[in-house]
Amino acid sequence: MRLLKLWVISSIIFTSCLDTSPPKRRTSLVSSLESIDTVGADAYGVVGLKGNEFPGLRFSKKQMQLLDSKSLNYERQYVQHPDSLDLLMSYARSLDNKGAYTSAKNLYTIGARKFPHAPQLFQYKGLNKIITRDFKSAIKDLQTAAFYYRDKQPSKDKYLSKGFMESSDQFYTWYYLGMAYYFNRNYDSAISSFKKCLQQAKDDDDLTVIPFFWLYIIYQEIGNPQSAQLLLADINTNMLIVKSKDYYRGLLLFKGIFKADRLTRFTIKNNKIIQPIQAYALVKWYRFNGLFNDAENLSDILLQSNAWNNLGYIACEVEDFTNDSLLRSIN
Repeated sequence: MRLLKLWVISSIIFTSCLDTSPPKRRTSLVSSLESIDTVGADAYGVVGLKGNEFPGLRFSKKQMQLLDSKSLNYERQYVQHPDSLDLLMSYARSLDNKGAYTSAKNLYTIGARKFPHAPQLFQYKGLNKIITRDFKSAIKDLQTAAFYYRDKQPSKDKYLSKGFMESSDQFYTWYYLGMAYYFNRNYDSAISSFKKCLQQAKDDDDLTVIPFFWLYIIYQEIGNPQSAQLLLADINTNMLIVKSKDYYRGLLLFKGIFKADRLTRFTIKNNKIIQPIQAYALVKWYRFNGLFNDAENLSDILLQSNAWNNLGYIACEVEDFTNDSLLRSIN
């Protein structure tokens, strides 16, 4: 399927888990090596937009032991070879993967001083800033990554977390930059970034549905339903989707192929969110269709979940925070 042909048309139309407690923390060598504060009590927590501190990510004991073992192994290697960008990145990503985002952020800061022209470092530094709710800094880091990627051939992203779609560094850089702009409510720049993300997706259905999902939402939010509907023209049940099923199902919901109650069965289990992206799709669908009470109820369920490092959760949190801020300004 040639979705990019459709995109040319749309561009013309719009031109403008067992153990739930965090592991015991030990002193990180990041601090002793590089004059960065030692890992403190907030190493596994992130403060939300309303000032609430999130709990540690939930892993089984076996998963946590494996994650700890990996980060300790990379830490030891990095101590022996502190000038290795690859080891610094591997160590930082191992911290991200177990939820130690503050410690990882410190390491990315070290890396930015040592390797100021390394695009992949700024790519993941920007993602870390998104998760830690520093959207403006994320934009700056991801712009830096995009700048240094400009003359490079697309290459496989070797630091992807398990379960992510395999793609190029450039794809994810433009994707994360689009998300950072979206969270900062800079819609024009978000659209531009997602278009460049689509160029990297080429004709891969599994990749294409990811930026399409956010573009549809943005077009609806800015009052351009024609472009939103054009995006859905080639969305069908015959697409080859392996890992991006949450984004795909959201698009099928927007197109009317999936009904809301059907998607809910894939999204909530025992009154708990199991697919945050799909939950956000349902929240937006309810709002687009004037079902505001349903949107509010599902938004509350999502924001009470432990999926705070997921982009769907963050999108819902930003929306909730923005709405509350508007209400306070009116009152």
